[in-house]
Amino acid sequence: MLLILGLGLSAFFWLPAALERGYVSARNIETGFYDVHRNFVDWWGLVSRAAFYPTTDPLPIPPRLGLLQALLGCLALPLLRRRGPLPRSFLAFWVAIAVAGLFLITPASALIWERTPFIAGLSFPWRLLGGVSLATPLLAGSLV
Repeated sequence: MLLILGLGLSAFFWLPAALERGYVSARNIETGFYDVHRNFVDWWGLVSRAAFYPTTDPLPIPPRLGLLQALLGCLALPLLRRRGPLPRSFLAFWVAIAVAGLFLITPASALIWERTPFIAGLSFPWRLLGGVSLATPLLAGSLV
């Protein structure tokens, strides 16, 4: 029921994009700078090693997780094994969101990006860090 409500409330955004997809030239958003293969983040580059925001990056927002964010998110993983105030399904859901998002950002997921047309329109895999950035604080908060 909540899923239907969420889809209905967000329909002003996704419905026009779905209905008017035929009027957009997809070639322009799948080549050159917008090519998915040029915008993957390596496994070693997923976590920023800088203590502060790196101002020397060419991108306005570096496509990587903060070090503290990643560490606190990983510290919550053992909570899946023990009983606590939060249900395991809650933690497992957010771990799955974080792991899937991190996987889809890396070059290992190139086949999925090539074979799934609706996500190829995102152009920048690191945009999925939004979901990961939501999941990791929720996991870190479960430590409290």
